Amino acid sequence: MPNTNGSLDGKVAFVTGAASGIGRATALAFARQGANVVVADIDHHGNQDTDRMIENLGGQALAVSGDVTRSEDVQAALTKTVERFGRMDYAFNNAGTEQQPKASSVSRLDPSGAVQVDAEHPSRNRKVVGSNPTSGSTNQQFRPRIAPSSGLPCLPS
Repeated sequence: MPNTNGSLDGKVAFVTGAASGIGRATALAFARQGANVVVADIDHHGNQDTDRMIENLGGQALAVSGDVTRSEDVQAALTKTVERFGRMDYAFNNAGTEQQPKASSVSRLDPSGAVQVDAEHPSRNRKVVGSNPTSGSTNQQFRPRIAPSSGLPCLPS
């Protein structure tokens, strides 16, 4: 059941990678706080499951399928969001891809392979987990953070 104090009542959250794992947990957390949630993922069936879970909590959800590495899929998902809810207040950009580097271009192996994807601004894509190039440590742990998208506010803590 959504949060009765209404901290996010009337707000709209857009969550990528929402078919499972951290994305699904985030989508459900937004719903519990009263937000309407758009769940976006390439996995259509998992996405539909997350949509049903939110509706079973008493929330409103919209499942949109697409690949966040394709700008036309992102645009279509955002258009559906605005058509359904009239706005978007939060974006949780959780989806990502694994890129296989060419052996000739690797100077130090990064065991994580995790990459943050920004489909609208590919030049901003960067490693977010793995070795820290400033310290030279490959064992340093990185704490993930929820970053705003297009000037939107971060998820309240």
